[in-house]
Amino acid sequence: MDELTHNFTHVFSVVFSDWGSTHPLVIHFPIALYFVAPIFILAGLIFKKRSKTFYTSALILMVLGLAAVFTALSSGESAAEHLKPDSTVVETLGEHDELAHRTRNIFVILTVTFFIFVLLQNKFDKKAHRQPQAIFLILFLLAYLFGLLTLLNTAHYGGKLVHYHGIHSQFFK
Repeated sequence: MDELTHNFTHVFSVVFSDWGSTHPLVIHFPIALYFVAPIFILAGLIFKKRSKTFYTSALILMVLGLAAVFTALSSGESAAEHLKPDSTVVETLGEHDELAHRTRNIFVILTVTFFIFVLLQNKFDKKAHRQPQAIFLILFLLAYLFGLLTLLNTAHYGGKLVHYHGIHSQFFK
């Protein structure tokens, strides 16, 4: 029990003393949430009677993902403030930062778009509107795929900072 208490104390002291050190923990949430959300959209396309439930579930995951992206950006910027990088790290860090902001912007647009779709779904739930709705969702998923690729590229540069340049969080020390 002593070790458990020590671990909890360590976690909370690091979180409150150095927000940036939590970055490796929070970055995985948007990745997981954003990769699961389109499964629910596809399920809504396939199972029409339950589509509202699936679309609402996807929207909830996207909103949680958006909150996680903002948290990851905040902790990442805090972590970057404590770095004293050399010139080779600066380029990778700059690319990672730029991609992180681009990822945030893409998913803000996607989440707002899907929120509007879910709100308007009751108006377009008639059988006559099913085909345009399906076309919209397929186009939406293609745009979403672009967002996922941007997210993966962001993660790649973050991984490069850790595994190639050796930048590690205080959290794990």
